[in-house]
Amino acid sequence: MYRKSFIKSGNFPAFCIENEQSYGEQYTGNWWKKVKESIPSVAYILSIILYSDATTTDTLGKGSLYPIYISLDNIPTWRRNKEDAKQLLGYLPILSVKDEREKKSSEFKKLVRETFHNSIKFLLDPLFTNDDDDGDGIDKDAGGTN
Repeated sequence: MYRKSFIKSGNFPAFCIENEQSYGEQYTGNWWKKVKESIPSVAYILSIILYSDATTTDTLGKGSLYPIYISLDNIPTWRRNKEDAKQLLGYLPILSVKDEREKKSSEFKKLVRETFHNSIKFLLDPLFTNDDDDGDGIDKDAGGTN
């Protein structure tokens, strides 16, 4: 059973939709609320967004790169779409082939998948590396104090 949902986004006025389930920002949802209540009060939820889109690098449109950007879903959508709310992490490697037959081969498709996953792992590894030695999740050397 649905109930009335009120939506307010950015500078737009709130509006009501009868019998419709509406989704807004992730941090306003029930899941977020439940998780926030289940963690210690000094902890925070950090929702990371990764995205990529091909970018043409020359005027003829023949060269392209695949940049990977990172942003946080904790930032409202209207703000997250601004240039200074995202950060370039790196570029995905582009694999080339000799011909169309090689491009369609299962070996090449497997290599593309493995390369993609290894690239993402490499880019995200600093998020999961913990130099902490006492288990509290805080790297004491990261703050510049000895």
